[in-house]
Amino acid sequence: MKPSHTETSQEQGLRPTTQEARIPASAEESQLKRTEAQLRSVLEISRTLASTHEPERLLSLVMDKITELMDADRSTLFLVDHDRGELWSKIIQGEELIQLRLPLGQGVAGWVAETGETVNVSNAYDDDRFHSNIDKQTGYVTTSMLTMPLQNQLNEIIGVIQVLNKKGEQAFSKEDELLLMAISAQAAIFLENAQLYHTILQKNTELLRTSMRLQQRSKELDILYEIEQQVSDAFHLDEMLIRTLSKAVDLLNCEAGSIALIDEQGDSLTFRSVLGQKSNEVKTLKIPKGEGFIGWSAKHGEALLSNNPLLDKRFRHDIAEKLEFPLRSVLCVPLIFDDKKHGAIQLLNKKQKSGFAEDDLKLLRLIGSQIGRAISIGRQREEQVKQNRLATIGQLLSGVLHDLKTPMTLISGYAQMLQHPQSKENREKLSQSIETQIARLNQMTREVLAFARGESTLLVRKIHLNKFISEIEQDLLQEFDGYAIELVVSSNYYGEAYFDEIKIQRLIFNLARNARQAMSKGGEFKLTFEREEDLLHISCTDTGKG
Repeated sequence: MKPSHTETSQEQGLRPTTQEARIPASAEESQLKRTEAQLRSVLEISRTLASTHEPERLLSLVMDKITELMDADRSTLFLVDHDRGELWSKIIQGEELIQLRLPLGQGVAGWVAETGETVNVSNAYDDDRFHSNIDKQTGYVTTSMLTMPLQNQLNEIIGVIQVLNKKGEQAFSKEDELLLMAISAQAAIFLENAQLYHTILQKNTELLRTSMRLQQRSKELDILYEIEQQVSDAFHLDEMLIRTLSKAVDLLNCEAGSIALIDEQGDSLTFRSVLGQKSNEVKTLKIPKGEGFIGWSAKHGEALLSNNPLLDKRFRHDIAEKLEFPLRSVLCVPLIFDDKKHGAIQLLNKKQKSGFAEDDLKLLRLIGSQIGRAISIGRQREEQVKQNRLATIGQLLSGVLHDLKTPMTLISGYAQMLQHPQSKENREKLSQSIETQIARLNQMTREVLAFARGESTLLVRKIHLNKFISEIEQDLLQEFDGYAIELVVSSNYYGEAYFDEIKIQRLIFNLARNARQAMSKGGEFKLTFEREEDLLHISCTDTGKG
């Protein structure tokens, strides 16, 4: 029986026990589970990398997964800043978030970024490349370290992954290196894609901003063109001011606006154009320069924007109470051209609750600069017109003195005739003729005074041509009395016509006098009235020289 026992013992010695058979099977299962877990983690990292284009969020998520997968204490991903020649990272696992920057070549991470080689050390302090200042900066104690470069498709180094302190006080294995290499390859691809995405996004944003700036500039040019049109179409300064003010109020969508100009003395402002409530009352105001919002802007030559004007020291409470106008926001811009201050434009109460914005101020500056230029040009034009008017008045007076000779000569002739015995009918006719010539003198005087005031009008009225021709023929006979000049008057129409009687008379007499002077030895002066359809043609011809 013993052999059998021995045999059995031998058989038992040749066969593994159930407990012994379970040991390798258990190790294989553990390894398999670990591999499966690693694969799941790698897949999860891949999904994480594909889930976002935000670099900081991507780095944080990936580093958490790498730390867990590598069974380490923490991980850091550094990115290469080629412009500054540095590595940088905002994401560090642990209790704190600290930004690190390292020059390329400095520390283990810097060395890996510069050389592209992987570094795996069991004790970082035994490696001369280790930069202990980082531990001092973070308060962390580094033992084992696995540092690996991230390379793009062109084999350019774009970053470095650094895994610290393998748990269990052991070093990182070759297996860990291979695993991190696989993860790093994915991370590099997705990191480069994220950077490319943000580069494209940044370019698109820049293009959008450029497009918006171009649109804004185009809008500004359109506004300037419209303002220029308003300025060009306006005949008078006040007309130009009210047009441009109306445009500004509409563009900036506010309730009221005004333009005040500095008076000739230079110590106060007068409101020349006003829109909105209480506009008639505002026009009667005279603001000392430097007081109120508009006075301050005009004096200092500076713009102002206030969306809480009641608390502003420049606010005139007395004027607000007098006008009973609730003020919520104010925008003022000085009117300046060639360093000369002309006044200011003021807009009140933006209709949007947010009040005025910097863009509103910029737009009003553009409008204000155009108004300032227009005021300067308008005043220069008015001054030129005034000078021209004075010169013309001088010429007109010279002409009037010349024209006075005709009625004075006629009056003198009629007066001399009255010295001789005349019938009652002739005396009345001569007296009437003298009164007519005196009326002409008065009309000439009124015309000169009206022109001096800037007025120039034609007194067009209905004229009975038969009476007009008869009177002017008698006056011309008196003009040519004593000269060997034959007067010939003819007309094919004796009805009604419309013209300025006094001016036409003066015109005919001036031509007749010139003809008389040109025909010192005698001749013929012919006055013709001829109707053609709805027009009356008056012609004067003579036989003199010239």
